[in-house]
Amino acid sequence: MRQLKKDTGPFHWEIFESIEIMLTSYLTADELAELIDCAPTSFACMRRYLVRHGWPFEPNLRGFPKVSRAYFDARISGTVAPSALLDEAAEPDFSMFSQ
Repeated sequence: MRQLKKDTGPFHWEIFESIEIMLTSYLTADELAELIDCAPTSFACMRRYLVRHGWPFEPNLRGFPKVSRAYFDARISGTVAPSALLDEAAEPDFSMFSQ
């Protein structure tokens, strides 16, 4: 994807790479590993952490848990409760059996 050579002048590749990452819809393995504090290839560890802490994700074919960048931003900023999506569906409604 890089078409410029690194020796073409004062171009800051770190800024370019951070902008490129922000354009994706899902967190990268490195970003997720940094959040969870595990290896970027430890997909089972990532999934376990996400389930325990109420993060919604969708595993891809390789087992990597895809976490929405929009949800990550909302959760980290505090605009979404930690387990808001899981609380509603955590327990089935057994009220019909009490009659």
